[in-house]
Order: sequence, then structure tokens, then C-alpha cells
Amino acid sequence: MAHSLVFGGTFDPIHHGHLITAQAARQELAADEVILIPAFISPHKLDRHAASGADRLAMARLATQGVPGFRVYPGEVERGGPSFTIDTLETLVRADPQRTLTLLLGADQLPQFHHWHRIDDILALVQVAIMGRPNVPLSFQTLQETLGHPVATRLAGCILPTPLVEISATAIRARVAAGEPIHFLVPPTVEAYIREHGLYGGSLKAEGSRQ
Repeated sequence: MAHSLVFGGTFDPIHHGHLITAQAARQELAADEVILIPAFISPHKLDRHAASGADRLAMARLATQGVPGFRVYPGEVERGGPSFTIDTLETLVRADPQRTLTLLLGADQLPQFHHWHRIDDILALVQVAIMGRPNVPLSFQTLQETLGHPVATRLAGCILPTPLVEISATAIRARVAAGEPIHFLVPPTVEAYIREHGLYGGSLKAEGSRQ
């Protein structure tokens, strides 16, 4: 039975931290693929989208073009409106009922997880795996304090030993706005897209030029 990891986010922009941790999760869980899902409007980041849904979708596609085991799902951007995870998961299950789905969560998302729309349905529909984040405590105690004992008990065995990559989309946007280089933080195709479309209020110079 095929096994897909569902990895959603704003990806504003997608960067190597996203890709490195997702690939590590795929290897750890022996999954067939990672499905990257750019949100149109994240219910938890209603005022924090610097690039349009179309731009973030395009960058996700560029970042994974030709990369085995990765594909990009455009459904949330195409659907528009707030992007509720349960809606997307139900759509993916209907499209392929035989496929096993595991939802990837960053540890930084856990404090809000119990507020997610229809969380009980999410937990009933798919497995959940947790990826660590730099400077974010991750233990059974923190899970219990954040999510309560029943959910913490279920998720405690789902913590993945993924790399703690200290790359931040917020920091990347700030560097672009300041005209500072972002080489090695994002794939070259994403850097080129940001430059060509003038994203994030900056003016990136071509790779190899003096900054």
C-alpha cells in the first residue's frame, strides 16, 4: 500500500529547511512520497502572507522539479479561502482511498494544534508525525501540557529524529528586503523566481555578483 506524507504550510518562501526535514521524514518513515501543500490562506497566519498563493505554489513546484519522491498539491491555492487541513485530507482520501496518509507537523505548530478545525476528525483519518524545530522543546511533558493527555499519549511515539535546520522564511524575507544574499538558503530556482518577480520588497542581485 502506498504511503504519502502530507506537508502543508505557507512556504513563503519554500526553503532548504523545509526540503531537508521533509526528506528526512520520508526516509525515516519509508514513505513513497512527500506531498507539499501550499496554503492559500492559513487560518493561523491570516495577516502574514508576503507572496501570493500563485507565487508560493510556483516556488514550491520549482523547488521540487525533478526531485524524486516529492510532488506539489495545488488544491488549497486553487480552492481559495481559509485552508483547513481536514478539507484537504478528506479530498486526498477520496481521490485514493487505498493510500496511507501521514500528516507532518512541525513542533512549532503544536501549541495551536488543539485549536485546528475538526482536530478529532484529523486524528481519526490519518496518522500524525512530528518534526522537531530549533529551540522548540519537544517531550511528552510538553505534548501533554499543550494537547492534553489523550492526544499526547497518541503522538508521543510519533516524534521523528529529523534535522534541526535553522532556516527561517521570515529571515529570508528580511534578507531579500534588505538586499542581502540568500544563496544556499533556498534552491537556485526559487532565488531566481524571487528576483525575477520582485518578491518581498527587495532587489536581489544575480548570483555571483557583489552584494
